[in-house]
Amino acid sequence: MKEGEASFTARFPAILRAAHQVLDGNPKILDDPLSIGFVEGAEESEIQTNLERYQSPPLVQARAWFAMRHRFAEDSLAQAMANGTRQYVVLGAGLDTFAYRPSQASSALHIFEVDYPATQVWKKERLAALQIAIPKHVSYVPVDFERQSLAQGLAQSDFDFSSPAFFSWLGVTMYLERDAVFNTLKTILSMPLSSQVAFDFELDEAALQGQVKRSIAKASASAARRGEPWKSRFKASDLQKTLLDMGFREVTYFNASQAEERYFSGRKDGLSLNGAGHMILARV
Repeated sequence: MKEGEASFTARFPAILRAAHQVLDGNPKILDDPLSIGFVEGAEESEIQTNLERYQSPPLVQARAWFAMRHRFAEDSLAQAMANGTRQYVVLGAGLDTFAYRPSQASSALHIFEVDYPATQVWKKERLAALQIAIPKHVSYVPVDFERQSLAQGLAQSDFDFSSPAFFSWLGVTMYLERDAVFNTLKTILSMPLSSQVAFDFELDEAALQGQVKRSIAKASASAARRGEPWKSRFKASDLQKTLLDMGFREVTYFNASQAEERYFSGRKDGLSLNGAGHMILARV
């Protein structure tokens, strides 16, 4: 993250979520028509003009992953809502559009978008340019995770620490030092019972092989060149054990094979994760 700049890691996933709406078949992994044109480069005409690039295997895999991780988080949120959760915290919200899509689900929640301050300023500018009003049930919480704790940020908002909350944390952990990752998870662990967090992570390099290892190496190198290097990677079994030892009552590892079976089976458009992508769902 460069001081005073909005993150490329917010812009690029938003463009590929728009590309998923334009280029891939139905049913969509993530039904997010608002993403089209939400950021510069995400207009349908711009995507179609650069069709060859967007249909390259790396970008097909990337947009499958960006769509799937949001779908997994939103499916998990729906289950939490069915059990009474009414606070939704989007950590590293970027250009996530959930709060602005007209739906009974979003309007039934108090949504807290937590992100780097410069990225939030940029998002508000994009919303204003698109004439999209910020709903009354949405609160912006500026936090730099490397310098400020999640608890400190939420304490400055109208977040209710006495009520359960669902946290989504997508595309963030790999850019933080391990201490910052676990400090954030400790804050979530201090929440009331039935609170949950869904987050993605990068596998330790020793656990990768073949084409997946080569693709991940390219992605890591690209992030480093942009000044946003990956700082944390984990072994899945070690991460599960650590979270259980910390006190989470239930920790579910959702890997790429499970995602393929749940979300991509039977698709005719060739959309696939090709072995990439790892999620955790942890319950307090």
